[in-house]
This record gives sequence, structure tokens and C-alpha cells, in this order.
Amino acid sequence: MQSCNKYSAKIGCYLDNELTGEELENFSAHLAACQDCRERLYEEQELSRLLRQHHPLYSAPAKLRNRVLGQVLDCSDVDCTKRCRIRCSRPTGMHSLMAKIKRLLGTRVACVAAAIILCLGLLPSTLRRVSGAGYDVASVTSHLGCLSGCASGPGNWELFYR
Repeated sequence: MQSCNKYSAKIGCYLDNELTGEELENFSAHLAACQDCRERLYEEQELSRLLRQHHPLYSAPAKLRNRVLGQVLDCSDVDCTKRCRIRCSRPTGMHSLMAKIKRLLGTRVACVAAAIILCLGLLPSTLRRVSGAGYDVASVTSHLGCLSGCASGPGNWELFYR
């Protein structure tokens, strides 16, 4: 018997009356045996009922409705059934292409964030070294002045505050 995950992915197809033949029989047999899937089906039915009961506050523009209707009418029954089976056999969640795109964007965003954090972490220490360079020279000059006995006046202390 197939796992509940595969059957729970087919609940939408079941509600849309897209399951036929052996696939419908297998799904119905699984529903009869599986309480969890019956509960999921009930929840989906209730959601559909609520959505039908509370119509949207707006309607689609006529141009969009005509375009969608045209695509539905152009679709042959065989193609639609095949696409539904492919969709229903897929595990629930993101399509693999969307997952790859999200992973790629996530990686790039993480790299950019790491670069920004690294720059912000290194920038203050670099600025301190640049501004501290004058202090080092003044300190050494003052110290040498003190050693040579010329540090009697307050003028040498000004070197510290340049």
C-alpha cells in the first residue's frame, strides 16, 4: 500500500473529480482504511465549502476570464489528465525549480550579508589604526623629548592632542 503522503497529495485531485479508474478506486480504498486521510479530506472539503460560501469581494476582469477560459478549452482531455497525474504524483511542497531558485537566492543573500558584516567589523579597526597613527608619532616624539630633558613646558603636551 502506498504511503499517506502520496495519497494526501491526491486529495485536491479527488475533490476536483480528476481521479478516475484504478487511481480513484485505490484512493477510495485508502480513505476507507486511513483515519488521518479522511480527516484531511474533511478539512479540505470544509475549506472548499467556506470559500464557495464567502465569494471573493472582487471578480476577475473579463479579459482575464476569457483568456483563462480559452486556455481551458484549448486543453485536450488527455493532456489535462496527464498533467493532473504528474501534479498529483509530486510530493507536496515547492516545485524543484522553485526550490533551486530559492536556494540560489538564499545563498547569494547570505554571502552579501556576510560580506557586509565582515566589512562593518573590519572598518572600525581600520579607522582606529588610521586615526591612531598620528597619536603614535606624537607619543614617541613627546617621550623622546622627555628623555632629552626638553619637556619642561606644556607645549610638548599639545603633541598628544593633535
